[in-house]
Amino acid sequence: MNKKITCIVCPRGCEMEVTYDEKSVQKVENNFCKRGEAYAKEEILSPKRVVTSTVKVENGELAVLPVKTVRPVRKQHIFDIMKKIYTIDVNAPVKIGDVLYENIDGEGTDLVATSQTDVRR
Repeated sequence: MNKKITCIVCPRGCEMEVTYDEKSVQKVENNFCKRGEAYAKEEILSPKRVVTSTVKVENGELAVLPVKTVRPVRKQHIFDIMKKIYTIDVNAPVKIGDVLYENIDGEGTDLVATSQTDVRR
């Protein structure tokens, strides 16, 4: 199989052509650097994304709080992660970087607050 993908590792944005099957990448063409080749292989064989969303806040100045995974997670886990996120209610105060859900993907990735909120006055 062949697929064209745009590299996002650097601003150059190489339009690469990847030849692959279900188990391996045979060839990456039109990449400027080795980082592009590594990105193409990961994107084809095991794509990952950082998940961003919001959670509900109780007694806070904000009604919802932005959150994200601390690192990219496997794309096939995203829907399960979102189901877990929808169940989270946090109590104010919350600080940036507070871990709101440990190991949310089952592979050691935590969900953290990306903003803060104080207690409603």
